[in-house]
Amino acid sequence: MNKNVSCLLYIFILLFTGCEYQVGDNFIDVEKPAGEIEMSVELTADNDGQKIVISEESTTIKYNLNTSGHKLVVCIFNMGEKQWIEKVASGVFVINKGEVPVGNYTLKCDIYVSSGSGSIADQTGMENYLGTYSWPVEVITYEEPAYSLTYKTNADGYLELSWEKPLLNESIFDYYRVIGSSLDVKITDRDQLSYICKSHIGQSTDYQVSVYFKNGRTPWLLGYANLPMQYPEITYDSSDPDSLQINIIRPYKSVMNIEYDRKLLVSEYAADFIRVPYAAFGASNPEMVVEVLPWDKADRVFGANIQKYESVQASSGILIAPEQNWARYGYNVQEDIMYVSSYGEITNWLWPDIIRYKEYKGPDGNNVNNYALSMYNSRMAAAHNQTIDVLESKEMQHVRTIKLENPYSFVGAMTFTKDDKLVCLVSSLNQTVLVYRMSDGALENSFEFSEYLNAYNASFSSDGRYLCCENSDRSGFTMVILENNRPVSMKKMDLSYSSLCMNPLNPEQLIVSTNGKIQVYNCRDLSLVHSLDYPGMLVSNVDPKTGFLLLRGSGNVKVVDMKTNTVLYTKEVSSFSECKLYGNVLLSNTGYALHIEKYLKK
Repeated sequence: MNKNVSCLLYIFILLFTGCEYQVGDNFIDVEKPAGEIEMSVELTADNDGQKIVISEESTTIKYNLNTSGHKLVVCIFNMGEKQWIEKVASGVFVINKGEVPVGNYTLKCDIYVSSGSGSIADQTGMENYLGTYSWPVEVITYEEPAYSLTYKTNADGYLELSWEKPLLNESIFDYYRVIGSSLDVKITDRDQLSYICKSHIGQSTDYQVSVYFKNGRTPWLLGYANLPMQYPEITYDSSDPDSLQINIIRPYKSVMNIEYDRKLLVSEYAADFIRVPYAAFGASNPEMVVEVLPWDKADRVFGANIQKYESVQASSGILIAPEQNWARYGYNVQEDIMYVSSYGEITNWLWPDIIRYKEYKGPDGNNVNNYALSMYNSRMAAAHNQTIDVLESKEMQHVRTIKLENPYSFVGAMTFTKDDKLVCLVSSLNQTVLVYRMSDGALENSFEFSEYLNAYNASFSSDGRYLCCENSDRSGFTMVILENNRPVSMKKMDLSYSSLCMNPLNPEQLIVSTNGKIQVYNCRDLSLVHSLDYPGMLVSNVDPKTGFLLLRGSGNVKVVDMKTNTVLYTKEVSSFSECKLYGNVLLSNTGYALHIEKYLKK
């Protein structure tokens, strides 16, 4: 852009003023002057190559006239309502922006020079050449822009900032300055209107671009932009049975250092995914640290890194209790629905596809201690500390809330009976059994045990006719036989055992792990029905849908068909994981669910 604006005019209008008269002997007739002469006007002013730009409060414009030796009579500049009259061939005039509103104008210049013919009209100043010139002018006001910087991810994956070209004279332009976080760059090419920031990999940064001038003028802020923090997006693909694929999508071209389970996995890694072996089933989620760095080492300035901490769902299966807070499960075999809670909220899942279906949160929001699921209908009960929510069907329609009177402080085992009663063992000074009618929620019956039984390690048979509790001195267990929801007898067995469970498909059976064997007892008389040899294995539960027995050992579980004494499936599990089997879906207390039907031995 040129600061000097030149105009050259070759054709002029010659003005003659005078009268016809008879010249005497004392006068010499002169030749008429030529019809045109060459002249030019040179202006020095801020311009953008197309027009003069007035941006300062007071702008001085220099002019220089070339009259080809003819005497200047007067030079008149006009713009809008303003007029400047000059009588010298070289000088300045001042445009005050306060006197000329913002807008577009035409600056006109009329130059009168003498004809130089020597005639009376010329000598009296009435015979002149007239030259007329004009220039487009824009009067602007500088205002700080509002987020006028544009930015994008370019084709190479880097951040690209862009701004508009300012209206100013090239002769006073010095440089653009791009500032951000640890960035401070000068750009001396006036036509470069973008900058590629290779050190930006998603960190929160304020960028601004200013233009600086050679004449000491205050810099102009051309634009600024606030870029929020953009962490890498991490997703998981567990479709491969042998390894977990971790997808890591970064917003800009970059590399990564990945630390997994406290060990450096890869450094300066450029791919968008990585594979890791599955952890043992039910293992707590290992931590992964992803550090994102600029692609080129030269761009790794201070602050140009991002760290994201991620708890990786490394166990095989689907996480159905994300809080992993010792999840409680309840399975309704009638509707093939799994109920899960790790805090106060209950979710249910369609089995065996493990699809989340519905959520329910009770009015008090207390944690769920355990469940009772009917083997005969779609009813479900969720026990809290001093209340029990009764829900109906997979829609979890709230039927009623049963409030326990003090001093009951904990609801232990619960079950539904064939005649639609809810039987609960609650903890108090003495262990108490409460029986509620489901038709109206009324307490139908209650009784206390004369001796202490451990309500925390107790279970009902699926029909509510038997209650098995650990003895207070942990020397064995006591079987309580119920008729019409009242105790009729109690049988003790002194036995060193590791774990036990009831068989939901055969309410007469109690299964106990003791001395390296799995013993099956008759609940009514505690006689031994049969014995299975599984050294080091503990009883977890019997699947209420298939009847398969789940055994838990040190670092593994086994699914056993008790009818044929055949191990159908073995799975490595976390040594800290308690597992259950419901509808051929393996569950861990850390919230994972794995459908194993296709893996079962045929």
